[in-house]
Amino acid sequence: MGLNDFSNIDRVLEELALKDEYRFNAYQVASLSNEIDVDSVNEYLLYKTHPKFGILEAKIETICPENHPDKHFDFGEALPDGEVECRICDESYTLNPYNSHIVFYFKDKYKKEVKKKALKSSKKLLVPI
Repeated sequence: MGLNDFSNIDRVLEELALKDEYRFNAYQVASLSNEIDVDSVNEYLLYKTHPKFGILEAKIETICPENHPDKHFDFGEALPDGEVECRICDESYTLNPYNSHIVFYFKDKYKKEVKKKALKSSKKLLVPI
């Protein structure tokens, strides 16, 4: 199943960028855009990481045994072997792809463009008719 209209997702991405959201995942975007197909939202967000025209960066975020979001690694690269220590609770754990998820970050250029567009729109509202 796929999405036919991405406008709600794009609108949510703009809102998150305006709010300087640091990181987010497909579940958050799906919820905010009222999309029920989280997998399709995730695929679209991954599409938005394209090196030539992408607005997002994807990372793998590991989750420690105490359920803390912890380390970040480049998406598409294998997780390193060995144990790591959680930055929050100091518990040691072995990195495992089943205890991780994909998170997204905005590229700085996109955030600047969105804020510039919003500023332009607000200035138009102030111009007398």
